[in-house]
Amino acid sequence: MEGSIVAVVYASAIKEFPDDLDFRIELVTIVHEYSGMEKLLDTMYASIKADFGGTAACCSVLANRYVLETGECNEATFEQGRAVFEDSMSSALTPELSEAYSKWLLLHLKSSTDKVGAADRLKTLFSASEAVGQMTASLWDDWVALLIREGSMGAAEGVVDRALEACPDSSSLWQHWFAVHLCKGGMAVGLSNAADAASEALVSATLLQPAVLQRLVHSIILCDSCDAKLTEWSHSLPHALTQLDSKSQWLQEAVLMWAMTWMERGAIRKLYSKLIQKSSTGLPLFKTCIDYERTHSKADADVRKLFERAVQLHGQNSDELWLAYIMYSHDMGNSSEVGRLFFRASKMLRDPNGIAQLQASVAALK
Repeated sequence: MEGSIVAVVYASAIKEFPDDLDFRIELVTIVHEYSGMEKLLDTMYASIKADFGGTAACCSVLANRYVLETGECNEATFEQGRAVFEDSMSSALTPELSEAYSKWLLLHLKSSTDKVGAADRLKTLFSASEAVGQMTASLWDDWVALLIREGSMGAAEGVVDRALEACPDSSSLWQHWFAVHLCKGGMAVGLSNAADAASEALVSATLLQPAVLQRLVHSIILCDSCDAKLTEWSHSLPHALTQLDSKSQWLQEAVLMWAMTWMERGAIRKLYSKLIQKSSTGLPLFKTCIDYERTHSKADADVRKLFERAVQLHGQNSDELWLAYIMYSHDMGNSSEVGRLFFRASKMLRDPNGIAQLQASVAALK
């Protein structure tokens, strides 16, 4: 009786939403949870094949049927699912179909010791897709990951180099690239190679995604033997760092601290001057800049310029920033400036508790 009800619901759903494959998949998944529904499942899968046959999504649904029925990936489910994909691919090889097949093969590869030959079929798939110019970033990524998994680092290097020529804005491919180079010649040589290539990639940073820039810049600051590239990096880093999103401020701060060790003062100032122009610049980065100028510059104006920019961005919410500014003026012996700064802070801070805490701290200075 339950099967009959579900069959009626399914038939009605097809009429109401004839093009909604996701809805049908949800119904099929639910039906798989009940026993004695084999005939209904045959009907449901037949309708999916009739209406969506040949598409990547349809092949994935049909191939995964056998995994759902057995609850595991084994030799039998592999052969049944493989036939679904390869029958469709014999008619037309598309990037979407190749991606779906790759993910399905990887599912079996991760679930077994690969007695079924999933790895070999993956390599055949990748080679065929590359031969006809249908590789995507996802397929390249799966190929390199497979070779790294096998420990075939020489082959992985060749594939990832070709991959980045085709897909230079893939963050995951860059991560694979770093992994391959770090394994070549030991950690020190690997970092140096990675940093050199990363600095060259930063020249075309406008073409890259923020996540990619993060990996590139990170590789540079990991490298200790960097004297040869300092001049080039001093030109490319500011441009690259300003494109990083707000979630990457930790990296901007790390690069500044690295630069303050290796670069000359003019390059450092050029670097942080670009960063503090962004409205998203956080207080930790300002603190790094201010501490640097207080240590290396005798010019009061240089430090105050940084404090004023920080106040412009964070003065409404940070009583700690105002206190740092006031303490700096106090340490410089400018008592009249202390009063003026507190007056500005009391007008600008939004939180009354912050004002009260600041007032108590200022009173303690007298």
